[in-house]
Amino acid sequence: MSKENELTIKVYEKYGNKYLARNTEDVKNNQRTRMNNDRHIRQLEKYLYGLSKDSKIFEIGSASGRDAKIIQALGYTNITVSDVTNYFLGLLKQQGFLPLKFNLITD
Repeated sequence: MSKENELTIKVYEKYGNKYLARNTEDVKNNQRTRMNNDRHIRQLEKYLYGLSKDSKIFEIGSASGRDAKIIQALGYTNITVSDVTNYFLGLLKQQGFLPLKFNLITD
């Protein structure tokens, strides 16, 4: 694993809670951020277009589970979430997901 990848993982382990808090606060208080999120949802819908609702979906780097929750809300039922950091894996478990520890670079 590269030094850069190791550093990125360490930063998310240490500051993942601050990253999520900042992003959550931005969504609540910023009209532009809400518009970007709406655009993000539409983009996810485009990516998923044509897939059956029971298609197997593997999300890499699920972090807070935001996209997985959107995908579920769109009616897709077979989603596997993953992340490389223990912080986010714990958060995903708290939300009822069964996440896999997965590093895109080494796994």
